[in-house]
Amino acid sequence: MSYRIKNLSTWTFAVLMTVSLSFSSCGDSSADSALTQAYASADEKTEEQASRVKKIFYAIPAPIEMVSLIQEVGSRYDYSLLNKVEKRSQYNTAKSKAINLGIYGADLSYTSVFDQNQESILYMSCAKQLADELGVSSAFSDETMARIEENLDNRDSLLHIITQTFYELDAYLKENDRSNISAQVITGGWLEGLYLASKMVQKFGKGNELSTRMVDQQYALKDLIALNEAYNKDGSLDEVLVDLRSLEAIYNEAGNDTGSVDTQVDKNGKVTLGGGPSAVMSDSSLDRLIAKTIEIRQKYVM
Repeated sequence: MSYRIKNLSTWTFAVLMTVSLSFSSCGDSSADSALTQAYASADEKTEEQASRVKKIFYAIPAPIEMVSLIQEVGSRYDYSLLNKVEKRSQYNTAKSKAINLGIYGADLSYTSVFDQNQESILYMSCAKQLADELGVSSAFSDETMARIEENLDNRDSLLHIITQTFYELDAYLKENDRSNISAQVITGGWLEGLYLASKMVQKFGKGNELSTRMVDQQYALKDLIALNEAYNKDGSLDEVLVDLRSLEAIYNEAGNDTGSVDTQVDKNGKVTLGGGPSAVMSDSSLDRLIAKTIEIRQKYVM
């Protein structure tokens, strides 16, 4: 069986839906200004380069997009898939903390989408502790934690708070010239989303929308590689790039036509991909992609 992507001219990623919620919550354009300021301080050499990186960031789907689809296809909640909260204390390098902050963030989205309130508290606590150790505790303030506890029974509000929290985290890192850390957080979240989808496809079989969406991730992967390349000034992202390119190689070996896709962001935060061809992946190629995704994820969670 092959998996063919829908026409990408009308494809919209959920990450921009959730980010646009963060914008509207401010009541004015302050969030958009903060994002512009954050990227302006990312030590890019030209305004054109900064604009390109901002565009790449927008094109990478948030983990919640994949997690929501996992629920939509009828998958049941499975706590055993998530990175264990007990492992948090063993992450003792900036790299492991940043990547697992992204992983725990994706797991937090997973618990929230499935209305697992107690687990949501645990994973938010893990994310907060890693953020504290990375020196970005401001994103997980006492006020934010209180809002989360107050909205545990309101999934939409809870997901909005989570999205806003990670948005503020990313902006803070860029404002403080720590964009390589931000890239690793984003990479960890994307990887965990792909991992959760991989485990669901393994469990419930191929031939559904989840399989198709995994194939679609080749476009996000290209943007993710570009993002890590842009911030790999000191070689700290070399290993991450090797892992991401090993996934890209599987997409390429599958014979997919991954031609240029023009990403556009309108004033309402809607992202569309235009001009791209359909992508096709066989069962065997998808199996290789799943195996490699699980292998890479396991390496990072230890």
